Amino acid sequence: MRLAWILDTPDSLHSLRNNGSHFSHASPTGLQITETGQLLGQLNPEILAEIRRQQLRLVPLVANAGFAVETAAALFGTASLRRKHADLLAARAEAEQWDGINLDIEGPFLDFRQEYVEFTALLKSKLGERQLSVDIVPRTGPATMDSVPLREQDPEGWVRAWKEPFDYAGLTHSADYLILMGYDYTSRLMQPGPVAPLPWLQAILSYAGSETQLENVVLGLPLYGRSWARWPGCSWAEGRTIIPRLLEGWPRRESDHQGHRCRVVQWQDDAGRHWGSYDTPETLAAKAQLAVDHGLAGTAFWRLGFEPAGFWERMQAPGSAGTTR
Repeated sequence: MRLAWILDTPDSLHSLRNNGSHFSHASPTGLQITETGQLLGQLNPEILAEIRRQQLRLVPLVANAGFAVETAAALFGTASLRRKHADLLAARAEAEQWDGINLDIEGPFLDFRQEYVEFTALLKSKLGERQLSVDIVPRTGPATMDSVPLREQDPEGWVRAWKEPFDYAGLTHSADYLILMGYDYTSRLMQPGPVAPLPWLQAILSYAGSETQLENVVLGLPLYGRSWARWPGCSWAEGRTIIPRLLEGWPRRESDHQGHRCRVVQWQDDAGRHWGSYDTPETLAAKAQLAVDHGLAGTAFWRLGFEPAGFWERMQAPGSAGTTR
C-alpha cells in the first residue's frame, strides 16, 4: 500500500493529477461523524473522477468531528450504535462504490477502547472484500513516550488518549491495515522541534511490533513541516504549518537537524524570528525506507499538495515493495 490523503483544495487536486502514479490508494477527506451520530460531508466529484481515472483504490477518510469523546460515544458507545453506524458506513461505501474506508477516530475516548475494536470488527464484516484501514495516533512527544500518567494527573485524558484507546492487537484482527501516524511528534502548541524525527519513528515502530504483526502496519509520514516565531525575550508563538514548496526562493538559513534526518530552517520577517523543521525528498526517503526495513505493509502521506514539483521523482519511491494495490 502507498496511500495519499487528499484534501478538497486546488493544490491537493493538482498534485493528485501530476503524482497519482506514485500511489496505490487515495483517501479523500471531508466526511465526519458528528456527536449526534450523523455522517456529514461530501466528496468532491472532481477528485473522485481523477482517482477513478488513475485506477487508484478509493478509501475515503471518515473522522469523528473535532476528535471529541462525545462523537466517539455517539459512534460506538453501545451495541445498537455500533450496528447503526457500521450499517451506515457500509451502505455509503456500497452506494458510492468505494474500495474501502480509512477510519480516523481520535481523542480521549478512554472508556471505549474495547467498543472501538468491536465496532471495527463489525464494520469490516459488513464491508466484505472492501478494505478497512484504521489510523493510530502513537504516543506523542518525549513526555509520553516512556510513561503514561495516572488518570488523576491527566483528568481530561488527552495525554493518555494517544495510547489507551488503541488496542493494536485487537484492531489488527478487525481491520486490514493499521496506519501509524508518524507525524506531529512536536505539535503546534509545544516548544519548537521536529515533526517526524527518525529516532521517534523507530521507537513507535518498535512499540507497534511489540503489540501486533508489523506486516499489517502502514507508516504515515508528513509532507509538511512546522515553524515557530518569537522576538528576543518573548515566548514562542503557536506553531504554523510549513508548506515546503512555498519555501523555494525564500531568503533563509538551512542546516541538518542532527540525528533527526530533517532540515532546520531559520529566517526573520515582520512576525519575528522563525525556527522551523521540515523534510526534503532525501530525508523523507530515509524514513520511508523504514517500511522496507521493518517489513511493513506500506506508507501513507499527509497530504498531497504540500510538496514541491519533482518531489516524488527525487524521492525515488523507497518502499515500493509496499505499493501493491
